[in-house]
Amino acid sequence: MRKLGSILLFLFLTGLFTGLFFSTCLSSENTRSLSTLLLTGITSSQTGFLKSFLTSLFTNFTLFALMLPALLSKCLCPLPPLVLWYKSFAIGFCSGLIWMGARSRILFLSLLHILPQNLFLIPGFFLCSLTILSVSLQRSPNRSSGSGLSRNTSMLPNHSRPHPAGSRRNHPHQKSSPFANNRLLFFLVLSALLLAAGSFTEAALRLAVLSPS
Repeated sequence: MRKLGSILLFLFLTGLFTGLFFSTCLSSENTRSLSTLLLTGITSSQTGFLKSFLTSLFTNFTLFALMLPALLSKCLCPLPPLVLWYKSFAIGFCSGLIWMGARSRILFLSLLHILPQNLFLIPGFFLCSLTILSVSLQRSPNRSSGSGLSRNTSMLPNHSRPHPAGSRRNHPHQKSSPFANNRLLFFLVLSALLLAAGSFTEAALRLAVLSPS
């Protein structure tokens, strides 16, 4: 788990700095237009609290759902790191655009529109990615060797056939569903709550900043 956490942290930081670097390497015209579009959406949005909250919640839980298929197969284990990298890239890219387009207000915009919700979103995505990736890598039944073993021993009597390690005879109470693990459910629910808290914080701060005094 610690090695996976270090790898995911490296991927997150790589995506963050890649987004920052990419935002500063755009042409001045593209940077100006994208910065204007982003700042307009942040500082002058007319959407209410409920619509902002649901939009942010839908976006974050869509990324959350994209990681879940990795629980079903080890072949899909790259999904959680890719989603985490994409999220970190988006954070870095948007931060770079704000820095390029509003340098005089960068501290104000960072404290009100970038930092607060990401205090929940970043741990939520990181915890979800780490949990799903660790479970996905543990799902490695050697079906090919098992099938070869059954073919090679099909002519033996039942009492003399070898049983592979980890079979149901050795573990009669073993459950095959990945959601049977209580720790997995706990961490997934905790991740979902962090994402919901981040979406709520984002919508609440936008309403507080944009509402007339």
